[in-house]
Amino acid sequence: MEPGEAWTAIDDQRRALVHLLEDLSEEEWRQSSLCEGWTVRQVAAHLALQNTTWSAMPRAVLDAIGGVSSTTAVTTSRGPAH
Repeated sequence: MEPGEAWTAIDDQRRALVHLLEDLSEEEWRQSSLCEGWTVRQVAAHLALQNTTWSAMPRAVLDAIGGVSSTTAVTTSRGPAH
């Protein structure tokens, strides 16, 4: 697989995750995940923020307070952090 194809596949998976998460209720966000000690919200934030640069982190955290869609949509629309 070429690097461009790999990033296309990664972006497709990220978008699919956004679609999966965007309709969760508050109760569902607070549910325990399969990661011991982590809620669904914490796992989603971890996934969304893992490709965020340190300089973009404050904005991403503020966006995350407003909901997963805005933060995840930003991180799914770009390549790897530099």
